Amino acid sequence: MSYLLYGLFSLLFFPLLYLALLFGGMWGWAYVLGFIVIYLVGDNVLPKSDGKVSGRIGSIFDTLLVAHIPLSFIALLLLFWQIEPRNEMLLVCVQFFSDSFNLSLQTSPQNSLFELIGLVMACGFMFGHNTAVAHEIMHRQTRGLFEASRLLFSMCGDAQVVISHIHSHHANVATELDPTSARRGDSIYKHFIRALFGQYRDSWKFEVARLKRHSIFGKLIKNQVINGLLMTIFWLVLTALFVSPLAMLAWLVIMFIAKWLLESINYVQHYGLIRIPGSKIEPRHSWETRSLGSRIGLYNATCHGGHHVNGTIPFWQLYNDNKTLCLKHGYMFAIALSLFPPLWFRYIAPMLKQWDQSLASKEELNALCIQGHLKKTPVENEQNLNFGN
Repeated sequence: MSYLLYGLFSLLFFPLLYLALLFGGMWGWAYVLGFIVIYLVGDNVLPKSDGKVSGRIGSIFDTLLVAHIPLSFIALLLLFWQIEPRNEMLLVCVQFFSDSFNLSLQTSPQNSLFELIGLVMACGFMFGHNTAVAHEIMHRQTRGLFEASRLLFSMCGDAQVVISHIHSHHANVATELDPTSARRGDSIYKHFIRALFGQYRDSWKFEVARLKRHSIFGKLIKNQVINGLLMTIFWLVLTALFVSPLAMLAWLVIMFIAKWLLESINYVQHYGLIRIPGSKIEPRHSWETRSLGSRIGLYNATCHGGHHVNGTIPFWQLYNDNKTLCLKHGYMFAIALSLFPPLWFRYIAPMLKQWDQSLASKEELNALCIQGHLKKTPVENEQNLNFGN
């Protein structure tokens, strides 16, 4: 059952996306709506879960994760057919799928820009999910999975993130040194801009230091920021040459959606929490959730505090251990709410107050006072809340 649950995207949601792309019309928008509803239902209707996974055969999980690479290329080919229905190379691909599903598709069935945008959005949401897959395998201590992560991130236009995430985010989480940890009072929009530029800055700085003793040629060839960008540019140029500039533009939009969803997850997982640079990283420096939809869709990134304590632990060994506060309505609800900053600030304020009163250290409380987020330091750190709600 664990393998089936964590294989839902490979085994079910990708085939459903293919059908939406083959039928076109409003099915792209239907897929997006269904995607969101399934997450919300899974998070708020189904029973809560501590994240414990019964399956232990890592090779099965890894196969399901790496399968996202070829499955994503197929989705792109079907989308490009919607844009350029007379392209002979794409027609061969579509004919194969139409025969496999016993469908009769002669021409592209999307008839308006609105319908096409829906199909692009559907792919964008799937590629946003791909960033969760790439995040999981980037932490594995095998070169093959790490490079698979870079490849998947390059398809999302963000190959540099494997550097900034591991060497900046994990080292500096919940401090002002980390552009990916959302500051208290910042909207998702301000956070996105800071994270985007800050990650490239940190990745470039790390690569320059790593390659300091290499020749100029070596610095250019081995720099993972440069060759990561080149990977993305290669996909886009290839698309423009063999399909059309409009198809390339569609892929750029997909990349933006994927990046936005990735930074939205970062936003709700760390918003407003604070840690003194150099101090111990603890589970309390992340927001977790026990919601089942987020747990399955994000491969136990819902147990985020434990992930930051030890980033090399695979997702099937993570679980909620009641050492941090939980977002009761799941990550998808929090992401949707963050689009409306006043609503998000009102929603998260009581939980931040709980964190300040029960989990923050004296040094962290003093820092919040200096930053103007607290008027005075609470007298005592009680640590008597039930964190598992």
